[in-house]
Amino acid sequence: MVWERRQGGDRRRTDEERNAVLADLVKAESWIIEGVHSTAWVEESFRNADVILFLDTPYYKRMKQITFRFLRQKTGRESAHYTPDFTIFKNMFKWNALFEKETKPYILKLFKERGYPLLILHDNQQPIDWDLRKEKRHV
Repeated sequence: MVWERRQGGDRRRTDEERNAVLADLVKAESWIIEGVHSTAWVEESFRNADVILFLDTPYYKRMKQITFRFLRQKTGRESAHYTPDFTIFKNMFKWNALFEKETKPYILKLFKERGYPLLILHDNQQPIDWDLRKEKRHV
């Protein structure tokens, strides 16, 4: 929603365009959104979600994955929508630390206070043993 992917290069949408894309999306019968945004503009999606899956992998695993992803991108084994240079690599570590210390606690507190249908997964291999379409679960 934030970025318009284009062959000649990505374009960041204006706030108005981004909000319109989100508003259209949450009107649909079914939808999936992926991302790490916790600001007010995504609140509508939280309010309209049947379930929110929060993948909360351990900090050290995210650090390891940042390193492996960077190496795969630098060696051409994985594509990127940005230039994988040392500056972005360093920023990924900063963003990960900020997420752990500030963003994650904020999101979890917000979801709990507002009663959003949240399921926390600690591993991307963890099975989900219930039908998301029939039951809303608050954790």
